Amino acid sequence: QLSDGAAASADGAAQLADGTGELADGLAQGAEGTSSLEGLDPEETAGVVAEPVVTEATRANEISTFGEVVAMLIGPIGLWLGAMTLFLVFRPLRREALETTAPTSTLVARTLFRGSLVGLAQAAAVVLLMHTVLGVAWALLPQTLAFSALLAVVFTAIHAFLSAWLGRIGTVVSLVLVVLQLAASGGVYPLEIVSGPYQAISPFLPLTWAVQGMQLIVSGAGGSGVWAAAGALMLFGVLGVAGTAIVVARRRGIRTAPRLAPVSA
Repeated sequence: QLSDGAAASADGAAQLADGTGELADGLAQGAEGTSSLEGLDPEETAGVVAEPVVTEATRANEISTFGEVVAMLIGPIGLWLGAMTLFLVFRPLRREALETTAPTSTLVARTLFRGSLVGLAQAAAVVLLMHTVLGVAWALLPQTLAFSALLAVVFTAIHAFLSAWLGRIGTVVSLVLVVLQLAASGGVYPLEIVSGPYQAISPFLPLTWAVQGMQLIVSGAGGSGVWAAAGALMLFGVLGVAGTAIVVARRRGIRTAPRLAPVSA
C-alpha cells in the first residue's frame, strides 16, 4: 500500500509540475498583453473596467420651478372661475332680455361679446401674473396671451350655455366641474395614476385641454400639441354657442307662445 501511495504521489507531483508550467506560460502572456495599456491614465482605465457602461438621463422641456407649475394651473382655472363669476353676478340672460324683440342670434351674440370682453380683461390680468410673479419667461408672452384669450372666449361660451340652460344652478354645476376636472385633467396628478373613470372622461373635459396646452407653452415645448389643445377648445366653444342659441330660442318660444282663453260653458 505504501508503494502504491508513493507511486500515486509521484504522479500527482508530475501533474502539479505541468500545471505550474502552464500557469507560468499564462502569466507570461498576460504580461505581454498589459503592454498595450501603457500610456493610459490609470484612474480612467480603472473607471472603465469598474463601470464599462454609463447612462445619462436628460429631460426635455422641463418645468423646474414651483411658479411654472402654478402658472399652468392658475391660468385655466382662474379663467374658468372668472367666467362663472361673470354669469353669476351679471346674469345677462334675464327675463327682460329674453322678452325683447331682438332676434335670438343678436341676443346671444351680444351676450357672448360682452362676456368675452370681460374675459379678455381677465386673461390679460392672469397672463401678467404668470410672467411677473410666477416666473414664466417673457419670451413666451405671445403664446400665453393668445392661448389665454382663447380660453376666456371658450369658457364664456360654456358658462353662457350653463346659465341659459340651468340658471343659478349652472353655477353649482360649474363648481362641481372644476373639482372633477382638476382630478381628471392631469395637471395635479399624472393621468396614469388616477382611477379608470377619470381617465375615461378626461378627453371630454375642457380643462383637460386647457391645462395640457398651457403646460406645453410654459415648458417651452409648443408645437402641434398646443394646436391640438386649441382645436379641442374651439370645438367646446362652438358647442357652447350652439347650445346657448338653442336654449334661448326655446325659452323665448315658450314665453311668447299664445295663451288659449278659457272656454265658457
